Amino acid sequence: MQKISKRAKEIRHGDKEGNRIDPRIDNMLKLTVDGKKVGLDLRLINPNAVDDPDSKVNTCVRKVTEIYNGTMQDKGVQLIFSDLSTPKKESANYYAIYKRDDEGEYSFAYSAPLNKKTDYDTLNAKFRNSRSLPKDYDKAELGLLNDEDVIVLHRTDKDGNITNDARTADKNGIRDDVTDYFFDNVGLERTVDRDTPKKFCVYDDIKAKLIANGVPENEIAFIHDFDKAEDKLRLYQRMNEGEVRVLIGSTAKCGAGMNAQKKMIALHHLDAPARPSDMEQRNGRILRQGNDNKHVYIYRYVTDRTFDAYSYQILENKQKFISQIMSGEIKVKTCEDIDEKALDYSEVKALVAGNPLIKVKIDLEMQINTLKILKSGFDRQKYTMQDRAFKKLPQEIAISEKSIEYNKTDIALVQSQKPVTVEEKECFPLTIDGKDYLDKEEGGKALKAAMLNADIMRGKDTLIGSYRGLDLSVFFDKMSNEFKAHLKGGKSYYCSLNHDSQTKASGNITRLNNLINSIPDRLEAEKARLETLKADLEKAKEAVKTEFPQLQELIDKEAELIKVDNQLKLDEATDNFDKTIIFDNLGRMFPTVLSGEEEYINLSAGEHFDKLIVERISDNEINMAHIFVEKGREMYDPLITFKIDNEKQTATSVRFINSGLGIDTAHEDGSPGQSDCDSFVIQWFQNISEQGYERVEVETEIVFDDEIDKIDDDYDR
Repeated sequence: MQKISKRAKEIRHGDKEGNRIDPRIDNMLKLTVDGKKVGLDLRLINPNAVDDPDSKVNTCVRKVTEIYNGTMQDKGVQLIFSDLSTPKKESANYYAIYKRDDEGEYSFAYSAPLNKKTDYDTLNAKFRNSRSLPKDYDKAELGLLNDEDVIVLHRTDKDGNITNDARTADKNGIRDDVTDYFFDNVGLERTVDRDTPKKFCVYDDIKAKLIANGVPENEIAFIHDFDKAEDKLRLYQRMNEGEVRVLIGSTAKCGAGMNAQKKMIALHHLDAPARPSDMEQRNGRILRQGNDNKHVYIYRYVTDRTFDAYSYQILENKQKFISQIMSGEIKVKTCEDIDEKALDYSEVKALVAGNPLIKVKIDLEMQINTLKILKSGFDRQKYTMQDRAFKKLPQEIAISEKSIEYNKTDIALVQSQKPVTVEEKECFPLTIDGKDYLDKEEGGKALKAAMLNADIMRGKDTLIGSYRGLDLSVFFDKMSNEFKAHLKGGKSYYCSLNHDSQTKASGNITRLNNLINSIPDRLEAEKARLETLKADLEKAKEAVKTEFPQLQELIDKEAELIKVDNQLKLDEATDNFDKTIIFDNLGRMFPTVLSGEEEYINLSAGEHFDKLIVERISDNEINMAHIFVEKGREMYDPLITFKIDNEKQTATSVRFINSGLGIDTAHEDGSPGQSDCDSFVIQWFQNISEQGYERVEVETEIVFDDEIDKIDDDYDR
């Protein structure tokens, strides 16, 4: 693990000569995979390493042997999970399909003999079509070939030398961009010389040791030796009968669909899967109906000061987050994954040292992520309320008030119409095409006749007359497949009309009267709606004023995380201070000055704290200072000049000034004084974060150089 730590440092800072490491040769993703291998068995990295008797592989072998002997009478079955160092088939020439999961990890899915006609394009097309899949390919479990899956062509020449050629599957055509990460992830070598010793395999090692402990070879099986569905079923049957008592497999191969639980007494996790659902699938092989054992055992093996504990911590936090969403505690549509594929430099150092702060960091990141999601939802709701308070609701209120005004006008217009008495009955004349109809039946017939107008039949709203002071239009509504009347005054009112010849024509006049008589009710409904809109507006205005209730908690936890991050990076410092800490803090707190977008910014944390100014004084130097006024003079407490290396992403102090104490010190690179000043700077950054400095706009700039010259003159005197 010390070598892993050294690699991490070189990836971050470059080698001894300061040269950057080519990411194609080594990178944090590859390093993380190697770190997980070290946690499983050091011989996966160095085949010549000593076989540690207390490694988790050997601990697992002892426990499996103990349970095997203790359940001899009942023929207890055990399952060992390991997603790393899976066995590879010994074959002269074959192709293999490797599936890529959501975490970027690869697992073996299928292999078959290679013939002369087999090429990447053929396989890419073959495994994307359900009809052309091999008969022994388990489509239900593995699915079709997806983009980013990998196809490997394994060839052995006449001299026994092996070549593993790999391509990335893509619906637009095969891509030749498979990196070393894939080969490291699945345990393959690009080329293997015939004289190269067989690569160490944890599966083979466990099997050999179990046999040495007295477990018959025929009672041990690798799931990878059973590709065909019918072969797997026979294996599961043998396990349920106690004929195979130890099965070693991976999450992908021993996941859903495996029913071999009848005699299963123990399950062993040699590594942590990537997702909580994978852990559930693993444990589901033993924790299920049909198991004859009342009590079962699940073991998780972890190697101290490796990536193991970190992997389980990430798994736990993912499950907590998922559970919160599923229970309704957090209501979101999307969320970012908490990924553990590539650790950063400080995390690697902390894991190697067994630093408990790494767990604190992970917990804080999970809590902050949750709070940020809650705040994002709160902010979206607040933005919605702002839009309602300042735009939508005022518009709706204006429309409602206008609607009330029009309703009142229409009611007055209708009430001003005087009925005509015909045969001792009062009625209102219906005007159609300039002719007045006093008889309801006659008027109804005229209305039906007018409906046959060509424009009306095409759906055009056509004016045909008036009724009770309101204009009368008719149109055919194609959506509802019926004729409709449109009475228009200040507002528009609609009702359906009947064109059935079997019904009384006067019925349509009744419908028009009912529509007109409903206007007062519409007025009252609109008044009530207006009151509701006004109440909603007041609520929206109040909601806009509210702040996220857990804002302070989020601020506190982010500040705590900064402390933890800085402490992790400080802890890893030995003789040479990690100059990237200062660079990272400058970039996080003052990104525009560090990038050169701005030359100067001014910040304040209120009257109880000195103001803070940050200025880029050259292409590779930045001044940062607390300023106060004493006897009319600008004073620094302190001012620190940083030397910036953007290429290496480092920053370190080269000058320290304290006006009140008369101190002005230049630091040589690597000097003890520089190291002490850099350590002070880290605490300074923390203080600034906690004190809540915020940017303020100023009309004039404070120029450092002149004041520094004055201090130089005073100091000389």
